[in-house]
Amino acid sequence: MSEFKYACPVCGQHIKCDSSQTGTVMECPTCFQKITVPQAPATADSKLIITGTKVGERPIPTASGNSGAAPAPEKHFPLAGFAVIVLLCAVVAAAFVFRGKIFKSAGDQTGGQTNQVTSAPVKQEAPPPAPPKPVPELASVIFGKGDSLVLGSGTNEAEVNDPAKAAFLAAFKADLAHPLAFEGPADLLIFPGYDGAAQSAAGNIQWHDSFRGGLVIGVTLRGLAPNHKYVLTLNGNPRHVGNNHLMEQLARNNGERYYDFSTVTTDLTGSYHATFGVVLPAGQYDVFFFVKDTANWKIVLQHDFFQFTVE
Repeated sequence: MSEFKYACPVCGQHIKCDSSQTGTVMECPTCFQKITVPQAPATADSKLIITGTKVGERPIPTASGNSGAAPAPEKHFPLAGFAVIVLLCAVVAAAFVFRGKIFKSAGDQTGGQTNQVTSAPVKQEAPPPAPPKPVPELASVIFGKGDSLVLGSGTNEAEVNDPAKAAFLAAFKADLAHPLAFEGPADLLIFPGYDGAAQSAAGNIQWHDSFRGGLVIGVTLRGLAPNHKYVLTLNGNPRHVGNNHLMEQLARNNGERYYDFSTVTTDLTGSYHATFGVVLPAGQYDVFFFVKDTANWKIVLQHDFFQFTVE
C-alpha cells in the first residue's frame, strides 16, 4: 500500500490517503464535500496531485502513456489544396516583382500621392503574475518557545552555536534566497463565533509541503487592529497526525495540543507579512492555523487543517 494526494474538486484542498482507499467515499475536511477517492497514480512521485470526484458524478479518466490506443489515421494532403497554395505563391511572387510599377500607377491616379499604411503595433500579452512569495526582508527563526531570532534585526546570528539550530538557520536562509515551491496561498477566515472589533480581518498562509528540521510558512494578515499584538498558533487534534508533536497541552484534558510559536505586532494599517522557519519534531502534520488576540486570547482568524512533513 502507498500513500498519494488528491485535490478536492470543490475547494482544491489537498487530501492524503492510501491506495487501498481508492473508490471509497471521503469527506473534504475544509468544505465537507463527499468525494470519491480517485485511482492512485501509476507513478511513485508522492507530490503528484490528482483530483477526486464529487459523489454521484462520473470520474474523468486519466490519460495513460501505454493505453494501447490505435494510432491516428495518416492524413493525406489533398492535391487540390496543393494546387491552390502553388497559385497563391505565384501571385505573391508576381506582386513582389512588379510592386514598383503597381505603386507608381496608383500614385499617378491619385495625383502622385501614395497612401502610406502604418501597421498597428502588436499588443503583447503581459506574462501571468508570479505567485506571491513570503517577504524575505522580514523573517524569523523559531527554535522553541521563547527562543527566536529575527534575521537582519541586529541580532548576532553567529551566536547560534548549537549545531542543530545552526544547520536549520543555514537551511532557512538558503530557502529565503531561493525558495522551494509553496503550497497555497490558503485564505484565513474569521473564526466562527468571533465577536471582536476586527470583523474585516483577513489574510492567508502558504507553506512548504516538506522541509528538513521544521516548517517554513509565510503569513499575511490585514484588517486587524493597528499596532496590536497577536499570537500565531499551530493547533492539533487527537484524531489527526502531528498533534503529539506540538509543545503545549490545552487546559481541558481532551488530548488536544497546540504551539503558540510567535507573537507579532501589526503596523499602523492593521497589516502584517513575514516568513517563519519553525523548528519542529520530524513527522507528518495535519493541523489548524490560528491567529489569537492577546487582549482576550480569542481566536480571530483560522485556517482549517493543512498538511506538511518535517523531514
